[in-house]
Amino acid sequence: MVTYTATPTIEPIPTKPPTDTLTPSLTPTLSPTYLFTGTPVAPIVGCSGIPASANLLNNGGFEGEQQPQESAYIKVPEGWVAFWLPAGTPLAYDPQNTSGYQVPEMHVIPSHAPYADPPRVFEGAQAFRMIGNDRAFDAGIMQQIAVTPGETFCLSGQGHAWSSFRGDDPYHSTLLSSDDRRNANFRLGIDPSGGTDPWASSVVWSPVANLYDEYQPILPVQTQAKGEMITVFVRGTILWRFAHNEMFFDAIVLARFVP
Repeated sequence: MVTYTATPTIEPIPTKPPTDTLTPSLTPTLSPTYLFTGTPVAPIVGCSGIPASANLLNNGGFEGEQQPQESAYIKVPEGWVAFWLPAGTPLAYDPQNTSGYQVPEMHVIPSHAPYADPPRVFEGAQAFRMIGNDRAFDAGIMQQIAVTPGETFCLSGQGHAWSSFRGDDPYHSTLLSSDDRRNANFRLGIDPSGGTDPWASSVVWSPVANLYDEYQPILPVQTQAKGEMITVFVRGTILWRFAHNEMFFDAIVLARFVP
């Protein structure tokens, strides 16, 4: 199992013990999804070539239903499967956190109250939220897509976090120190061989993006399919047990690109 390790120069800060008691599995079963047609994707900064397809994801905007996965606290958007590091996985960068990573709650949120002020939906009527107040976590959702081997694909999306050490102002995260600013980590990944292990070395990851308080682009990732299936990963990592650790995702797009 490959574990996420942050920059080793972190100065740990005192944290409160998490209350999470979930003990989930990391062996989800995925079913292939179908390619969809529609409006072509616009050019994406950070991906080379020209978009040559509509969004190939099933429910990339999280507008569908949601269903529980192994726990009432984990509700996954239609078309997606959740993944997470198991509760208790050690944090090498924070020896004061002896509880290790914990499991966040996940669910689809609507664009109306209490998620309208500040706005937590980027477009449409819904978005995806992971919340792990008072806990560190490394988790996300994934989806398999049937493709043609050798073709190139780009994965992009929007995200932001509310990351607050003590304050309850939902408009402003705690961003006073370098550790504060890198608490919330957004990444997108593609396994070009269609594997379903998020921690496998075969997954190609985008650079980490630290995004706060309003939607901003998650850095995209681009790669070439090695088989007839690829797997996309939407991942969020929280380093510190802040009072408010909330991550929001929307408008995830997978498109085929040509030179």
